[in-house]
Amino acid sequence: MLVWTGLLIGGVMLGRLSWLFLPGAFVLNVLTFCAYWQDKHAATQGQWRIPENTLHGFGLLGGWPGA
Repeated sequence: MLVWTGLLIGGVMLGRLSWLFLPGAFVLNVLTFCAYWQDKHAATQGQWRIPENTLHGFGLLGGWPGA
């Protein structure tokens, strides 16, 4: 995860990525973390769970560190 963060920051500093990637990646990872947390909480309570495809979709979009 540290390497991934370093690559993002390096890409921004070298001008290869827009600076918007940094807050975007942060928000995506927070959303992914919250989705996984909600799913695990629902599982312990016997409630409706988030579909697995949705959770994997967040990870594939770039939220894998938050997962």
